[in-house]
Amino acid sequence: MKKSLFALIYILMLATVGCLAWSCSDQNDEVPVIIPENNLPQTAQSFITTYFPGQKVLKVEMKIDDNKDAGYEVRFDNGDEVEFDTSGNWTKVEMTQLRTVPDALVPVQISEYVTTNYPGDKGRIMDLEREFDRTGNIVKWEVELYYNTTEIDFTPDFKVSYDEGQKK
Repeated sequence: MKKSLFALIYILMLATVGCLAWSCSDQNDEVPVIIPENNLPQTAQSFITTYFPGQKVLKVEMKIDDNKDAGYEVRFDNGDEVEFDTSGNWTKVEMTQLRTVPDALVPVQISEYVTTNYPGDKGRIMDLEREFDRTGNIVKWEVELYYNTTEIDFTPDFKVSYDEGQKK
């Protein structure tokens, strides 16, 4: 009787500690839900057909989160990914296998800076991200190049705020 009572108390203590550790973890509270491509907002669907014509969508996740990360993530069968906010506006484009972000998505000012400071193949952009504030204004542009995975950050008016490749 004593052994079974001790075992029960031990199991309850382990369960309590496990629940506390899980609830206090630093993991975000994002819950991804797989949805059909045609359930994306029309803006996101148009973006895909315009900038990724002919690419096959492998998976669409709707991210439900109280934080800024709520929205949609689309993965193509070639590994490329696009993230959208809840309204269907693109927030991030990630390319793989040395493919570059479509030129039409890269603002001219960013393109000129990258071309000037990273000539030739060094200026190949693999990731482009736009961060928005709660009112929908762009607060930051982030670029990642294939060249040494160099990160470059721009202000909303395209001034360089950080260039990993230009550190001295």
